[in-house]
Amino acid sequence: MVVKYSSADLEAAGSDVSKLSLARYDESEEKWTIVPTTLDRNALTLTATTNRFSIWTVMVTSGGSVAGSGTGKTPLDVTPVFAALGLTIAFVGCRIRK
Repeated sequence: MVVKYSSADLEAAGSDVSKLSLARYDESEEKWTIVPTTLDRNALTLTATTNRFSIWTVMVTSGGSVAGSGTGKTPLDVTPVFAALGLTIAFVGCRIRK
C-alpha cells in the first residue's frame, strides 16, 4: 500500500517526517497496530505491505511507539489525521501489492 502523506500529517509530526508511520485498526483487539513503513521523502509517500483489508491511517510515532499512547487505544494526537485520511485510505486511497 502506498499513501501520499499530507501537510497536515507533517504538521502533526512537528515537521519530522521520520515520525510518520502507517497503522491499521485491529477490531478484535480494539487497538491500532503500527506496521513496518518505508518513507520516500522525494515522492512524499509512506509504503507498507499488507494482505488484509482494514481501516488504515497515518500515525505520528516516537521511538517506535505511538505518540500520546500508553493504553494501546487510539492516541489523541491522530484524530485529525484519521478523520482526514483514514477513511479515504480504507476505501479509495490505497494500492495493495501482491
